[in-house]
Amino acid sequence: METALIDRFLSDLAVLTAIDSGTHNPAGVNAVGRFMAERLTALGATIKRYPCDSVGDCLSGTLRGSGQARLLLLGHLDTVYPDGIGAERPLRVEGNRAIGPGACDMKGGLLLGLYALERLLASGFADFAEITFFCGSDEEINSPYSQTHYLPLAARADAALVLEAGWPIEPLPGGALTSARKGGGLLRLNITGRAAHAGTEFERGASAILALARKIEAFHGLTGRWPGVTVNVGVVHGGTVYNAVAAEAWADIDLRVERQQDIAALEAACREIAGREDVAYTAAQLEGGVVAPPMERTPAIALLVELAQAEARALGFTLTEKKSGGTSDASFVAAQGTPVLDGLGPVGAEDHSPTEYLLIDSLEPRLNLLTQLMQAITRRRADLRAVRRLTKT
Repeated sequence: METALIDRFLSDLAVLTAIDSGTHNPAGVNAVGRFMAERLTALGATIKRYPCDSVGDCLSGTLRGSGQARLLLLGHLDTVYPDGIGAERPLRVEGNRAIGPGACDMKGGLLLGLYALERLLASGFADFAEITFFCGSDEEINSPYSQTHYLPLAARADAALVLEAGWPIEPLPGGALTSARKGGGLLRLNITGRAAHAGTEFERGASAILALARKIEAFHGLTGRWPGVTVNVGVVHGGTVYNAVAAEAWADIDLRVERQQDIAALEAACREIAGREDVAYTAAQLEGGVVAPPMERTPAIALLVELAQAEARALGFTLTEKKSGGTSDASFVAAQGTPVLDGLGPVGAEDHSPTEYLLIDSLEPRLNLLTQLMQAITRRRADLRAVRRLTKT
């Protein structure tokens, strides 16, 4: 990527990272959406907005060509950062790193998608029926609103390409794609007991904290019972004062699962633990479950990996693949059977932290890769559809 193009990309990235667009800041999310809509309109895309209650609006931009393939690019407008961070931590460049809130997750990915479409159109390529770039507004909370809008688009697509960051794994600057993801979810465990004075009436009490402590060990004991499953009690709270037997306690529990087939058994085991009376006169209530399904590496996904790696080799760099423990919109797309490949944004890391970054020297190879991969998918559309049919049967 020539210096002028890198400078333009970083200038755009500075504009986007300066906008506070936490999921629960609809005005900020919509401001990023306006930026995307303006740039997509300039490329000739037809814009559609999708109002979403409680969060910002989703939007899509659709380009139409003269071929048959339908592609879906997926990105998200929201971040995890609180208001004020954009001004407090403006984008800065330190060596090969562009550091800023959302630089990696995923304002850099949004820009890479725009720049790839710009380059594709500039080349005169039009051998596609539609390329739709969908920008969700609530990915950081598992897309409860966005997925209702993008899943119908994904169902019509021959392939979906998700612009989350690539992994900074050797060999760089190509790094790694994401070809599989764990599913995940949240449980809230509420326990009630019986309050009593810790000194004068201790025997009358039933400690919710003690019951919670016994259940915590049992929940952690589920880790590894099925391949790739982890259970982590990440937040606990209980009691009101030190000298009273606690009448209430609660915990938030993270679930991660590698295979769709294990979800029902995992959730049943969690309910069994919650249902035990570990301490007399205590009771527990369990809410939640696995909400994001796993993205398993299907033959169709394997073909997309093969296409991406072939294009990378032709461009002169090596591309690897990785399984992620986190979830993304790719998880929901994969669950309904659409071939999907993730991690196609710039290479970066340290998401959701003060040092979140993308690697500047990954911009050119990743931009070229995405542009070439879209063309490769249109050429291999028949093969991709055949593999997809075989997977369904």
